[in-house]
Amino acid sequence: MTASLLGHDVALRIELDVGKAVIDKAPTKVDGLERLQEMKDYVREVVAREYAAERARVGTVGQAAIERISDNAIRQTFEIFEDEAGL
Repeated sequence: MTASLLGHDVALRIELDVGKAVIDKAPTKVDGLERLQEMKDYVREVVAREYAAERARVGTVGQAAIERISDNAIRQTFEIFEDEAGL
């Protein structure tokens, strides 16, 4: 449950930070909305994977790990999508 909420929160941060730019720089609004959704789906997957790995490794996922997972998910998402989304 925590991983799902964290993934949702990080996806919303991405949308708030760059959503308008992704939509505006796409050839069409539909393309931009699809691209933004891909980014949000990707960040949720990264968060879920890293959260599960942290929990398996340590047992309890603390605040520092949550911040690290969030930051890493955002960084990875921008690395993957920045050229294609024009960020």
